[in-house]
Amino acid sequence: MQFGIHLLGLGRRAAVADYITVAKAAEELGYHSVWINDHVIIPTQHASHYPYTADGRPSFTPDDSFYDPFVLLAAVAAHTKTIRLGTSVAVIPYRPPILTAKAVATLDVVCGGRFIFGVGVGWFAEEMELLGVPFKERARVTRDYLDTMKALWTAERPRVPGSQAQSSEVGFLPKPIQKPHPPLWFGGETRAALKRVVQQGDGWFPAFVSPEEFGSKATELKRLCAEQGRDFSSLTLCAFPANRAFFTLDAIRTYRQHGASILLAPLGSAKVEEFTAQMQQFRDEVMSPAGEI
Repeated sequence: MQFGIHLLGLGRRAAVADYITVAKAAEELGYHSVWINDHVIIPTQHASHYPYTADGRPSFTPDDSFYDPFVLLAAVAAHTKTIRLGTSVAVIPYRPPILTAKAVATLDVVCGGRFIFGVGVGWFAEEMELLGVPFKERARVTRDYLDTMKALWTAERPRVPGSQAQSSEVGFLPKPIQKPHPPLWFGGETRAALKRVVQQGDGWFPAFVSPEEFGSKATELKRLCAEQGRDFSSLTLCAFPANRAFFTLDAIRTYRQHGASILLAPLGSAKVEEFTAQMQQFRDEVMSPAGEI
């Protein structure tokens, strides 16, 4: 089992230098990856239900900072050499697909092929509407946008949608270093999310799941793979449990038995020194003993 770090744990007011410091420390301590989440604009009034709290209220406010994940990860890439860099998760409908494809390809070149493209359809209706995409269309938009991105990343002369149902042949360079493209790991735990993993993804990236919940959903994912003729073993499964109680050796074994190969550590402190100390402690108490699981 390998372990990653979600940089969300640094809080909503972290400076770019803080992210870089923690990412460098994570690399030195042997962590697999570091991750950045994705919001663009935060409405001061909204009714959307946040899926990861009991009362449906998000843990952030309009006064918190959200860096563009591709730009921030490029900065992190410049100060690291081996650790993988991921989005957790990039909301695909938020940006035009050609621009996202360019950002992803550029980032993969900048980091030397270390980027993992964690993706999702989004939950924040008001934010999505402000960015020009009807919330009810987000699943279709995500599917279409990813098809466009894949064409741009892989085809020598890709065709992209144009106006009046026409398409245009274009040049698109540089291509990503990773072939055929950076791995696409879908977030989400619903049946619809699992179907997206099977149909378009290279991995599954659920959040806030207990070992038992993960096992149940992984079994469902395996069943969907069989129905669609997809090899379950070709998928990478990475979980973000976000609960220290889920990191006993027995719990880690359960995640592993159901296909997980990467877990994100449940760390958090707005002070860089404390966060780094937590990484060290987690490495010694959990990561090292679990390395052979």
